Amino acid sequence: MHAYSDGGRNGWRLWRTVLILLAVVLFAAVMVLGVGFTYAKRVSELTTIYPNVNVNGVDVGGMTVAEATAALGDAPERYENAAVTVNFPTGESVTVTADELGLEPLDGASFARAAYAYGRGGTMLANLRTYMACRNKPVFMAVDGIQDNSIDENIIAEKLRPAADAVDAKLDTVKAQIGEDAIALVKNDGAAHVDVQALAGQVREAFEAENYAPIDCQVEAGNGGETSPIDIDAMLQRLYNEVYAAPTDAYYDQATGQVVEGVAGVRFDMEAAKAAWDAAANGETVTIPLIRDDPAVTAGQLPEQFFTDVLAEKSTTLAGSTYARINNITLAAAAMNGVVLQPGEQFDYNACLGQRTEAKGYQSAGAFSGGQHVMSIGGGICQGSSTLYYCALKANLSITDRWCHQFVVGYLPRGMDATVSWGWPDFKFVNSRSYPIKIAAWVSGGYLTIQILGTDVDGSYVDITNETWEDATHYYAQTYRNVYDKNGSLISSKKEAYSCYDKEEAVAATATPAPQITQAPQVPEVQAPVAPVEQPVTVPDSQPQQSDPEPPPPEPEGVIE
Repeated sequence: MHAYSDGGRNGWRLWRTVLILLAVVLFAAVMVLGVGFTYAKRVSELTTIYPNVNVNGVDVGGMTVAEATAALGDAPERYENAAVTVNFPTGESVTVTADELGLEPLDGASFARAAYAYGRGGTMLANLRTYMACRNKPVFMAVDGIQDNSIDENIIAEKLRPAADAVDAKLDTVKAQIGEDAIALVKNDGAAHVDVQALAGQVREAFEAENYAPIDCQVEAGNGGETSPIDIDAMLQRLYNEVYAAPTDAYYDQATGQVVEGVAGVRFDMEAAKAAWDAAANGETVTIPLIRDDPAVTAGQLPEQFFTDVLAEKSTTLAGSTYARINNITLAAAAMNGVVLQPGEQFDYNACLGQRTEAKGYQSAGAFSGGQHVMSIGGGICQGSSTLYYCALKANLSITDRWCHQFVVGYLPRGMDATVSWGWPDFKFVNSRSYPIKIAAWVSGGYLTIQILGTDVDGSYVDITNETWEDATHYYAQTYRNVYDKNGSLISSKKEAYSCYDKEEAVAATATPAPQITQAPQVPEVQAPVAPVEQPVTVPDSQPQQSDPEPPPPEPEGVIE
């Protein structure tokens, strides 16, 4: 019993000793870890470069970035104004710059930042080990070894891709030679291409090596060295787009006053070209003839001189007009004078004159607005549009936009006027003749005179007639365009325009006094060509008879000038 009891007491003493030793060891370990963590935390909070770090022989250990920058001084800058140029087989060059890649020049500040970053990229304990290593052994960093810029090849590839695609497209034409009369192709079963990604890698390596010599783009056969099949339809379409040109007719150049010769068009037969390609053996030359399409109008078909014939002329009186009204009509004539319209070109009265403003010299003169006489800047210029409308009818031109006045005008027969106002309504017509026409307009001797000059090809002429009637509230007019040949035989007669005018006199609104003008402005007078003698006109028996009155058209808004 006693022996057993002694043995139990000795075993317990042994276990107690072991437990005490384990507790001491664990406590020591915890203390060590605590001290290590605390030290690592202090290292991570350092605002200076690790000790013994040297950049190009300069010890910057223990310095802040600012102190290290000053200590390093003006080191050679890297990537400043750096660029790499790639030359393509098409003759195009593409330059990739350091700025486009986001590469900042590496100067003293960049080196200082790189030194500060040394050993700070891992965990706190890993950074602590680097810190302790720096304390025990110096670290030397060279300028060429500092690289805090990363180069994205995808940016380079996107910059190069358009030029590379152009090379691919050109190579797909399989050595096409475009001559004056034909295209020659050497048939090949495969096409070459540019490896854009590999080319971008070359540019990246050039920047990293600071080698900024030009790079010549190398063309590879197909993908991976194997030829790729040619899309003959796409290739021929690209060729067609490259050589195709539509024929252009000879025309009168208003700027030079000369006739510009027409140019033949160029094309080729796509189906015939495809058949010739399919029939050719590999390596054989395929010839595609070019087709020339002559212009419909050549310079020889145009008259030697334009504007020698007076196609229409009309003078309207300015009797009773104030100086301000004559001023406005004179400015309108100056704006129209000399305007040339090519065949198919449209004349727009409002666009020609522009907005009537005092800054342009227009003055306040009588006009209509809402059934009242008012004073308006530009009042009277409707006489210009009306006189021009009459001439456009006489010259047998196509009228595209015309409105009659609210009230009958005194300078032209009913139905032969054309009112305008800035914005709307407008007066427009198209040169529907075969040759250019020119407007001549001037004010002289108490009249506004407008001519339309052009080329009389057949001696035909136009007589404008009208039939008029009235009721209790309105005057009505229906005009007719009667076209005769040079012998006076009727070619056609058709309704031209229907007009409706208010019969009630306009009420005078409170007028704004017109400025006193001592003399109306003058425009250079146009030497009027001698007008041909008009042949006697007989209204045909087939002329339509009076129509029943139609409802009056809607009254234009705004001031009718």
